[in-house]
Amino acid sequence: MNKNIDPVCSINSGQDFSWEMINNTWYGVNGNRVLKITLKNQNKQDNFLHVNNINDIFEFESFPYERDWEKNYFRLDDNFAEIQRSFNND
Repeated sequence: MNKNIDPVCSINSGQDFSWEMINNTWYGVNGNRVLKITLKNQNKQDNFLHVNNINDIFEFESFPYERDWEKNYFRLDDNFAEIQRSFNND
């Protein structure tokens, strides 16, 4: 799994406009699900790009429930190093 993920940066990248932040939690819609991302500890928010497990910093929930939805939504199982190496071919 890719460990270099910044869900908040991804949400604010302009690729998806279905997210809104309320207090310390981001809410989004994907298909028929409401997605929820909560920053567990605000003191860590500037330091989460190279964590061992994003679940240590963020709590991911969905309604109705979908297990590990963040893996698919943020493509965490993709090999980003391999994708970056292919940029020169484009």
